[in-house]
This record gives sequence, C-alpha cells and structure tokens, in this order.
Amino acid sequence: ENGTIYISATETALHCYLFQAMEDFNTRYPDVRFKVLNNSTRESVNAVKEGKVDLAIVSASFKIWPPLKMKVLRKYRDILIGGSRFAALKGKPVSLETLSAYPWISLPSETITGNFLNAYFSSHGLAFSPEMELATTDMILPAVRHNLGIGFLPQEFAAEDLKSGAVFEIDVEEALPEYSPDLRHRLSPEHRRQGVSEIFERTVGRSLIRRCEMPWLLPGRL
Repeated sequence: ENGTIYISATETALHCYLFQAMEDFNTRYPDVRFKVLNNSTRESVNAVKEGKVDLAIVSASFKIWPPLKMKVLRKYRDILIGGSRFAALKGKPVSLETLSAYPWISLPSETITGNFLNAYFSSHGLAFSPEMELATTDMILPAVRHNLGIGFLPQEFAAEDLKSGAVFEIDVEEALPEYSPDLRHRLSPEHRRQGVSEIFERTVGRSLIRRCEMPWLLPGRL
C-alpha cells in the first residue's frame, strides 16, 4: 500500500493516541505518508467538512450532520494535578467547592474544554474562574509543575511527572465526566478512493484497544 493520509487531530488525541497508532501503521505500511494538522476540535471538524483532510480525531464531543460520520474510539477522564506548593491536597478526597478557592490553570473559556469545565463547575453550583488560561494543553503541565496553579490534564500527559513525583494527582470528590475521543470522517467519493485511510481507521481502533486494554471501539463500518 502507498499514498498519503490527511488527518486533523487535537493535541490530546495526538499525544495520547494518534502517534502510537501512526507508529503501528508505519511499521506495516512504510510507503504511506502522513500529513497531520494540529487543530482544535472545531477546526478539525471544519477541516473534514471542507475536504482538507480524510479524517479527524478529536478529544471532545461535537455535534455533526451528514455527510459526516462519527465513531467513538474510547472514553477517558482527565485527572486533576498539583505541584509541591499544594501538597496539603495530597492523599485525601477534596471537594470541588474547596478546590474552587485555589488558583486554576485551564484552556481558554471559549474552547470546548473550557466550556466543559464551566459546565462541570456549574453543575455543582460553582463558578469556574481560572487564574491562568493557556493556549494549548501541553502548556498546562509545566505551569502546574512550577506551582502556578492546579489543573485538569489527561493522565497520559502527566505520566512521567506523576512517576517522578514532580506533580501529584488530586482526589476530587465529584467525578469529572468522561470525554469521548471521536473519529470523524467524510464519506465523499474522493476520500473513499483512498483505501489507505480506511486501513488506518482500523489501525487506530486496534491501537487504542491494545493500549487501553478496553474495547471502546464500536464495531461496524461508518
């Protein structure tokens, strides 16, 4: 097989899932090339609509309409992390109300993640007002590491720092709802002729099942 696969993905999808799937695929199909755009969920969905990419992998739910199709790959829940400045929060359940008084680090409020956290706090009768808003997810970890605040992050992002003790997980009493990383693609004839993109879709699913050890891939063709 050869050809080029055009993908748009959020930062979380790239770091937590997509790179591993691309490695697996490249081992089997070394002649296939990737063109990857790092976009927000909205931008990724628009890239599919406009025919700029064959598929998008995003880390938040987003309403779509035909001719787009969606497949949920797996669900995951962010964890709340803190640095040494907030050691008093370590090793015990802490209520969201108590945590709301601490400095928070988050993506901007106009992003889907920002809206998600606003809704999460609001559902518990609280307002979410982060001290610091950062442009990208990968900026949150170093900000937490340097004790600028606490913040939610996918566990895969913080794995090494959690292991080394640079940051720690905060046990929040009110569970954060699960996200659903989605695979979306367009069923237009020009994209269906790219058989390599269909093969890659199946590789993504296999990679996630192996890494997560849970069958979140929904069966059946889109």
